[in-house]
This record gives sequence, structure tokens and C-alpha cells, in this order.
Amino acid sequence: MPSCANDYLLNQVIRSAAGFNRSDVVVGTDCGAVDNMVHANHYASSDLDAAAKTLNGGTDMELGDQTWSSIANGGKGKLKEAVLAKTVNVSRID
Repeated sequence: MPSCANDYLLNQVIRSAAGFNRSDVVVGTDCGAVDNMVHANHYASSDLDAAAKTLNGGTDMELGDQTWSSIANGGKGKLKEAVLAKTVNVSRID
């Protein structure tokens, strides 16, 4: 499981066991991590699946790929699609 989608690592170990809360630690992907989930290690079935898995897994910020970014900003717009598809709860983004 890629670390950017790993709920156990990001939330249970880094945040909970280390005594941090969500506002103490901001987790960002490494460049290419979200895209690699689809095209390199095949952990996600699509860009939409990768966006949902990273957000639900505890990643707060995507670096490099622009899978999450809106189409208007040059991205793929998958963050909005994930919310509309109800694979990510908008409260996770808030």
C-alpha cells in the first residue's frame, strides 16, 4: 500500500500514536505519488480512485500530479469528482 493512502501509517501511527491531531501535522504526497498509484504500482484503478484513496487515507496535500486540482487550474479535477461520487466526504476536505 502506498504511504499516501495508508490510513494506519498516516492516521493511527503519525497522528494518533505520536500524539498529534489533524491540525498539528499536514501530510503531502511526494511528486508523482498519486499518478503512480494508477500507472506504476496499480494500487488504484483510476485517477478518481487514487484521489479518494489518498484523501481517505490521510493525505492533506497533493504535490506535483494535479490529480486533485480543478480543471480550471490545469488539473484533472478528481477531488471534486470524488466528493460528487460520494467516495470522499466533504468534511474530510474541510
